[in-house]
Amino acid sequence: MIHKINIYLLSLILALFPAFVYAAVDVPPRPSWLPEGDYQIRSVQIRSDALSADIAATRDYVMTQNGSRFAANAQATVNVTSSDVGSVMSKRISAVARGGGVALAGVIAVEGLLEGIGWVMENGTYVKHKPADTTQNPTNIPQAWADYSTNPKTFWGSPEAICEHLTGYYSSELVNIKDVSNGGKQCVFASGNKQTVYLENNPYYNPNAPAPQDQIIPITPDLIGKAIFHNGYQDPVDSSKNATVNTGNADTDTITAASTPQDGETDNDIVNKTNAALDAAPKTQTSDGTQGTSNNSTSDANGNPLTNSTGSFNLPAFCNWAAVVCDHIKWVEKDEIPAKDPIDPPDSTTPDTKTVDINFGAQCPDSVTIPFDIEGQSSDIKVVDYQPICAQAPIIRPATITFATIMAAMIVFGRRET
Repeated sequence: MIHKINIYLLSLILALFPAFVYAAVDVPPRPSWLPEGDYQIRSVQIRSDALSADIAATRDYVMTQNGSRFAANAQATVNVTSSDVGSVMSKRISAVARGGGVALAGVIAVEGLLEGIGWVMENGTYVKHKPADTTQNPTNIPQAWADYSTNPKTFWGSPEAICEHLTGYYSSELVNIKDVSNGGKQCVFASGNKQTVYLENNPYYNPNAPAPQDQIIPITPDLIGKAIFHNGYQDPVDSSKNATVNTGNADTDTITAASTPQDGETDNDIVNKTNAALDAAPKTQTSDGTQGTSNNSTSDANGNPLTNSTGSFNLPAFCNWAAVVCDHIKWVEKDEIPAKDPIDPPDSTTPDTKTVDINFGAQCPDSVTIPFDIEGQSSDIKVVDYQPICAQAPIIRPATITFATIMAAMIVFGRRET
């Protein structure tokens, strides 16, 4: 049993020895996969919420190791929301407005969409003007449109304003405003309800009241994104535009354009997210770089393990470099050592013994000198000087003792020959 324990302890020392050696060595950084060119979008899949999409992308990677060049491919899928797409296109629209001739993917299509529903470009951004006469009971106009759904009735500065107000009363979107007899207007709602309003004298009119200013409403990235996805768009001025936009048919071409890298564009969150996902994705080796043939193994042309993007590294099989340890383990696993043939005990007579004490004193030996005499002058010539060697003794001593201990253990518990 003691013999087996010693074998296991020796095996443990030898097994851990490389770890201590490598821990003290400055190992150069392992090679890693580097992207080659921009990624390509394979597909765009709109999710069931109709306000987000899954972008499937692919990208090529290369790595140089031991003088050989390897190629690989990675694939990943990222989710983008309508707000993500709207933010990218909002930045591109502003960049085009500032740079004039700069062309960025998807901008023309989005500009056409926004201008078609009443947005106008001012100072590099799209805005809408909300007339000041939309205020309830305006004081700056002598006549106003009367709302008979309230008691007392309220007055509004335009038929658009009063019809917009009535969307809350009917809990339905406004789809149209029609002319009727006697100069009236008819508000038509998606629910089928209709409300006719007329222009009357405004009891709140004050001729000395200052003229109110129109409200300027800038478009938001969220509205741009919902308009591109054609779902959830709410016009801040004219709700009749909502039904025109919200068809449910997302513009996948514009979504793809927003997710595609552009030269000089550094603040595209979709592109940054996709690049990060591809860098972290597993790499499928497509060529070993030397013969130009396909190879899906995990080793290079020299038999060395490849390093993937996660930094994992495969060491060679343990028994390939620690064969002695494996041999000892196999030996221990075998049957017990057979009993030796009995031998006659030695003579029990106690011999005369002498005690010999050996003590080197742990001191450095004196230098070896040769006396030299010439013309009556005597001197000693130093032939061997042990002092430089002794100065290194504190450093050499632990390694020497460790090596001697291991060698002694291997002699005492040496491997069994079969």
